[in-house]
Amino acid sequence: MDREEDKLQTLISPLIDDNIQEHREGGIRGEISKTNTSTIHQKGIDDERKKKVVVEEVKKQLWLAGPLICVSFLQFCLQLISVMFVGHLGELALAGASMATSFASVTGFSILENWSFEMMVLASGLLPNPQLQTSVLSICLNTASTVWTIPFGLGNAVSTRVSNELGAGHPQAARLAVSVVLVMAVTEGVLVGAVLILIRNLLGYAYSNEVEVVRYVAAMMPILAISNLLDGLQSVLSGSVRGCGRQKVGAFVNLGSYYLVGIPCALLFAFVLHIGGKSKKATERVYDSIIPEEAVVS
Repeated sequence: MDREEDKLQTLISPLIDDNIQEHREGGIRGEISKTNTSTIHQKGIDDERKKKVVVEEVKKQLWLAGPLICVSFLQFCLQLISVMFVGHLGELALAGASMATSFASVTGFSILENWSFEMMVLASGLLPNPQLQTSVLSICLNTASTVWTIPFGLGNAVSTRVSNELGAGHPQAARLAVSVVLVMAVTEGVLVGAVLILIRNLLGYAYSNEVEVVRYVAAMMPILAISNLLDGLQSVLSGSVRGCGRQKVGAFVNLGSYYLVGIPCALLFAFVLHIGGKSKKATERVYDSIIPEEAVVS
């Protein structure tokens, strides 16, 4: 009996228990390490998949937007180049051509947003020094319309992508398409705005040889850059709304923003508060910066 008890105590000795415990703990640590390694590996795979999905979405939208941007850009260039040629004939010729093209735009094939722009050109003819105001405003709107073709194409591309993904029952893919196009619109707006600001002192010479026109255009470029950024966001968001099948919402938003807010505010600032095309102070700075003929002769 004593020998059996000694064997039993030997089998359950603390040394054996510690070894078993250490072996078990080592196994658990190994399993945890393997689990962590596999988790990190899986996370890396998921990140790679997300990047591939985003890149594929960007490619799809660019393939859709590219032809739209090219066609729209070439169409707007017809009017843009015409204004450039006429502008070198003189300030009066540039103002007259601006009024004529604006009248043709609002009476011909156009859209609601373009109507509001051209109505501003027509209304600028009632401002003091209408030749300068109409010429500069026409130059700015033609430039804005040309660079607007980029977010216009992106807006139509995201409209197609959102409608396709929602129709296929993939709401997450549609949400990704909207997120991607917003980033692209912001990037485009910042880059184009930076280019407009950098060339602001040279852009006016493409339209006119008049110094006052060139300097007034340079003063307007920062405002035009900000307007292009905000208009680009509006274009892609309107495309997203159209893709969701809510065209009425986008139409009412455009109608309200341009015709119930934009045009009344423009008329109020120009004719009631007498701010003018950009501001009264900016106009005065343009005239003050012109060298008098007496100084040149002397």
